[in-house]
Amino acid sequence: MKRLLELLSVIALAGCMPEPNLDNVVDPNMVPRERPIARSPRDKSRLSAASLNQSSWNVVRSPTASDTRYRQALRWAEQACELHPDNANLLNTLGVAQYRVDDFLAARATLTRAKQLRGGNESGRDATWDLVFLAMTEHRLGAIAAAQTLWQQVQRAIEVHELHRNREL
Repeated sequence: MKRLLELLSVIALAGCMPEPNLDNVVDPNMVPRERPIARSPRDKSRLSAASLNQSSWNVVRSPTASDTRYRQALRWAEQACELHPDNANLLNTLGVAQYRVDDFLAARATLTRAKQLRGGNESGRDATWDLVFLAMTEHRLGAIAAAQTLWQQVQRAIEVHELHRNREL
């Protein structure tokens, strides 16, 4: 159990190192706060799901961002998922954002959905992120056995896809 806690701590604290510049995000003034979807074609081009997702990911991948930044990133991820609700990569970012704001039940559901959309392919490169944050989420929810099982899957995925050098992972 102690080993699992140490390994998950390494993932949470050292494995998700932020880039030096976390300001590579959409200008908050451009993001509609009250309406989840851009209304004009111009808004849609500036606020595409991909740019919203990337902006959110630039924040949530860091374990040291402020609560305010995490909450803004959560809104961006929610908007991206409203544009494309069945995109596993967008759902992954949303799940990580939910994890960062301590909404662990929502994170579990969202990350599980992302994993399902990938066809249950637990060894895929992108699925590794689902597994990492699912393991951490299960741990935070007190489901230690589930967290250990997921952590073993993470280790296998890292080996299979040679992700040892992935700085973020």
